[in-house]
Amino acid sequence: MKCLLNHEPFPIIPELDVGILSPSDTTGIGEYLAKLGPSLDHLSLGFSSFDAGGDAEDFYLNCDLSHNTSLRSVHIHRLIDNWKTSLSSPVPWNLKSLARIQSRILKTISFSLYLSHASQLDVEDLPVDFDWDEIDRFFAEGNLPYLEIVRFDLFIDIIFGCWIGETIRRLEECLPLSHKKGLLRFSRGCTAVPASLRQYARAYTTVQDPLTSTFPQELTLDA
Repeated sequence: MKCLLNHEPFPIIPELDVGILSPSDTTGIGEYLAKLGPSLDHLSLGFSSFDAGGDAEDFYLNCDLSHNTSLRSVHIHRLIDNWKTSLSSPVPWNLKSLARIQSRILKTISFSLYLSHASQLDVEDLPVDFDWDEIDRFFAEGNLPYLEIVRFDLFIDIIFGCWIGETIRRLEECLPLSHKKGLLRFSRGCTAVPASLRQYARAYTTVQDPLTSTFPQELTLDA
């Protein structure tokens, strides 16, 4: 990021994906975001270390999204990651960072979730500071007054019995206020299946989700 800051002319990247962040990244990214200002349209970032909450706190302390007054969307990678064990959750600090946004054209906040079982949405299986109620209130109570969509991109290991329909139902139960307000959207991602399991994966993809009679159609995929 330092090389971008020192480059002449200054490089404008309106759609910026900084990937999974570590604390050492955040100072340079904060400087770059501040310098980008209203030129930034879309931002993607994520936290997925053992201390994901600490990483998200460093981002909040070093990166002020109030400078980016033309943001249209923000995506947060791996809000839940079934392959990672985390001591802390980025959720409280993610919400603090989002609350700083001043853009009047911000329409979409999205999150990716990587799941093997829908039960991984249960708070008992998440870090102690992961709070669905806090997320729900934040979006439903108008902290981002121009927001229209809260989207969850679902990366599902169907081979392990994690059904899309059940996952969506549980998310709607976790976020009842946002669901009632009509904010929630869902899209389906895909995860790589190990070669040794592909024959079973092919078999599973022919099985219909028992929670919906229209398994391939139950998602409204955003363009």
